[in-house]
Amino acid sequence: MAKVQQGPNPVVAGWSMLRAQLTNRRPRPSATGTGEVDHAPLTSTLEALRAGGVQAVAALRPALAAYRRQLETVTPDALSRPETLAFWLNLYNAGALDLAAEAW
Repeated sequence: MAKVQQGPNPVVAGWSMLRAQLTNRRPRPSATGTGEVDHAPLTSTLEALRAGGVQAVAALRPALAAYRRQLETVTPDALSRPETLAFWLNLYNAGALDLAAEAW
């Protein structure tokens, strides 16, 4: 009886990864701008989290959604390097806080 292979074929998977790297070359982000983002709306949410825990953040979900909509309008390449880092970290944190509040 023939042995059934478990998982993907390593040759096919390797070729697929190589082909994706060769054909989908995208430019690297280049944060060379001088723009800034107002992160104050997230600050109030973080203060509520510190004071009252995740249950306090649940009441602030609309504020988190508004903050994320604000970040959707930002072009990260137009920001300075430190602002770009703050942008991506705060976007991630806002999403994680929203998920935690939703689960609460």
